[in-house]
Amino acid sequence: MQDTLQPALPKHMYVDPAHHGRRVGEALLRAVIDAAFALEGVRQVELNVVATNAAATALYGRLGFRVHGEIPDCFRAAGRSWNQLLMSLPRDRWLAG
Repeated sequence: MQDTLQPALPKHMYVDPAHHGRRVGEALLRAVIDAAFALEGVRQVELNVVATNAAATALYGRLGFRVHGEIPDCFRAAGRSWNQLLMSLPRDRWLAG
């Protein structure tokens, strides 16, 4: 197999507000990460998050994701705009726990 970086890119994750505070999002994300790294060749999980979503950003940080960039004005609606953070988690950081 060629030695190249193969990222896994989860698309969307949403936890109903009725289940906030129960660590449902963390359990889901841990399962996604474990499944991604179980695939041959996946060396990194990458995700994007709205910069103002403090709860999600904190969760990703606790699990080892780091911010690698920010896209300004990525989303626009009703006269407002939001930035998007680009985050990644390498396999070795995840396995180091």
